[in-house]
Amino acid sequence: RGQLGLSVSSSTSVPTDLTPVLDVAAIGAGWGFSTLLLSTGRVQVLGVSDNAQNSTLPLTTDGLTSVSEISCSVGHCLFLRAAWSVAVIHESSHVASASNTLSFRFRPGVPLPSGTLVTISGLVRTQTVDNPKIAVAGQNALQCGSTGTWTRATGTLVLTFASPLSSTGDNVVS
Repeated sequence: RGQLGLSVSSSTSVPTDLTPVLDVAAIGAGWGFSTLLLSTGRVQVLGVSDNAQNSTLPLTTDGLTSVSEISCSVGHCLFLRAAWSVAVIHESSHVASASNTLSFRFRPGVPLPSGTLVTISGLVRTQTVDNPKIAVAGQNALQCGSTGTWTRATGTLVLTFASPLSSTGDNVVS
């Protein structure tokens, strides 16, 4: 009753179509609610809410993105966020104080949506000054506007991707 978003007051053993829910990668069920893990890494929830109202539509959870696995029990769910399946950094020179180009090759565990921020940290002992629009090249440079935000003190490069990041192939920027 209401478990899968049905607003009925009696149990039914007949499958019922819900509003279109596309690309479901996994389903979790708790006591009076269900969760849907979409292939995009987003989570939708159906069923009884905290105020005992049945949800007749899947509700997307804000702020819960890049999820790769779900597990539900009586009154709670656990969510595992995606890990990187490939993360490689390559430098063009090993000589101290020489000009050096760093290349980053990465692949997320699940596809990541537009607007994803990728932070590369630990890039210390560099002479490159802070730059809010440092030039970025490589096969995926256009996806982040060909620029990133570089902060020397923390050794951090932040890239904002305007289009989704694939989990089936490598993403490369330098």
